[in-house]
Amino acid sequence: MYPIDQYSSNGFASPIRVMRESLSAELADRVKKLRKTDPNLAERALGTNCHLLFPWLHELTHMTEILDEVKKGNWARYFAVVNQFLHQGPWK
Repeated sequence: MYPIDQYSSNGFASPIRVMRESLSAELADRVKKLRKTDPNLAERALGTNCHLLFPWLHELTHMTEILDEVKKGNWARYFAVVNQFLHQGPWK
């Protein structure tokens, strides 16, 4: 567990709750399915502007819950959420 207020010293925060757990699980399932069905595409695409390739990930960039944090100046939290989701899966 890495609290968000220690992001600057740890370089990571977890868990970060900004969306419904059910939505997190749904999106994580899609990422897992992509990794299973097309691991080469997943390796090349995830983490490198993947929101431009997959509309369902692009939706994350417009989520009110996430953008509200960005508007508050919590950029570290925004990037930590995206990084955690793409690389570690859903958080509980």
